[in-house]
This record gives sequence, structure tokens and C-alpha cells, in this order.
Amino acid sequence: MLQAIERYMKQAIVDKVPSVSSSALVSSLHLLKCSFDVVKRWVNEAQEAASSDNIMVQYHALGLLYHVRKNDRLAVNKMISKVTRHGLKSPFAYCMMIRVASKQLEEEDGSRDSPLFDFIESCLRNKHEMVVYEAASAIVNLPGCSAKELAPAVSGWLATGGGLVEELRIYETGACELELSFSR
Repeated sequence: MLQAIERYMKQAIVDKVPSVSSSALVSSLHLLKCSFDVVKRWVNEAQEAASSDNIMVQYHALGLLYHVRKNDRLAVNKMISKVTRHGLKSPFAYCMMIRVASKQLEEEDGSRDSPLFDFIESCLRNKHEMVVYEAASAIVNLPGCSAKELAPAVSGWLATGGGLVEELRIYETGACELELSFSR
């Protein structure tokens, strides 16, 4: 059944109308659960959609690409490095990539010399407040967070003018906890 509509889905993913493209990408994400192999063949179209100027199309395309590749750590790392080289227009896509990079760091040794950590730290200087908050939250929640790594995250969040540090706790084990409140 799915093979019969495959051509139409591929066309819809790269459609010029953003709502058509976005809905095709979300539908593909739902179809991934029952027909992984068929949806996996649509990766080229999803990559094309990931370079869209529309922020929601870009977000949904990167979401589909991540879910297709999430079991392949190297492919996910390549996707993140491509994002860091070319940049994104969508703040939603940045937030998703920060979460993916954070998850990858937690699964690895959590090395702070990693390009993944550098990507998260570079997002602290993003112009979108939600990206800065997501990056700060990711750094604070990394296991073994040191005060040196925590400082740019806190100052990045405070520089946006959106938060007030309620409480900062650094334990002898090196773990950190930071409570931020949003005040406008």
C-alpha cells in the first residue's frame, strides 16, 4: 500500500508550499514506525527539505533525518557537524540539534573537548533566546559539569535578559544544579 503512494510522498516532501512539505515530513515520521525501510528511501528528499528557508520545514526535515539515523551514532555526528558548518534558519531545529548533541554527549564519555560540546557552547551566542536557554540547560544538565563549563552557560542565559539565577549548587562530586526563573 505504501509503495503506491511513495512517489507522491517524495514529491510532497520537496513541494514549494511549506505547509505541504511540512505535513508530508510529519506524515513520514508517523509512517516510520510501520514502514521504516520505505521511509528510509526518502532521505534524499528530506535532506533537500532540510535546506529550506521555511523554519518549520527545516525543523520537521531534521526531525525525520534524526529518527532515520538515530541508531547510527556516526551518522548523527555527521548530521550535527553539517549543521554546525552550514547553520540553520530555524530556532526550533537548533533546539532539537542541541538535545541530540546533548544526548550523544551523555552516551559517550561526556568529553568536553568534543565538537558536540563546542556546538552546544556556540549556541549560547545565538540570537534566539530559546536557543540560548536550551544550550544553557543542556550544559547545566550534563553529568560532571564543572564550574568552568557552567560559567558561559549562566552568563549566556543572563545576557539574554530573560532569566534570574535562583539557586546554583555545585557539589563535591563535581555535579552542578542550576535553577533559573523566567522574568519579564
